[in-house]
Amino acid sequence: MHVFSKAAAVLLLSALSIGSAHSQQLKDGALSGEVLSASAVVSFGTTGSVLLVPNDRFYVLTQACREGFGTATLAGSTLGPVVTSNPCLTYTPGIAFQPGEEITFTAVQQFPGQTGSITISLTGVLVDPNQGGDDDD
Repeated sequence: MHVFSKAAAVLLLSALSIGSAHSQQLKDGALSGEVLSASAVVSFGTTGSVLLVPNDRFYVLTQACREGFGTATLAGSTLGPVVTSNPCLTYTPGIAFQPGEEITFTAVQQFPGQTGSITISLTGVLVDPNQGGDDDD
């Protein structure tokens, strides 16, 4: 599954570059842009918004950490579910979320009647689709 996740992340990051005259490129294995972290505490049986990607940027998720007992699902409003792990999972080079995409987190009880919540923390890079590229190289 880990190999599949890396392949899917590379494919998604590649899709980010298609059709853009100034596509974002990896330079020395790193993304360029603004580092952004977001977190949320979500009660069991509910879904909460963790991050709304700005309409003029892509968000490349590089790490998701969660704390708490229970099953949890991280998802993008257009991308769909993303694999998460307890406590942390690092995505290399990252998972690309489209401009305007809402990233949500659903916390599900491990057993009936369980109360509490799960905390999710995301770290990634906001990427300007009009910056970067290798046109000047």
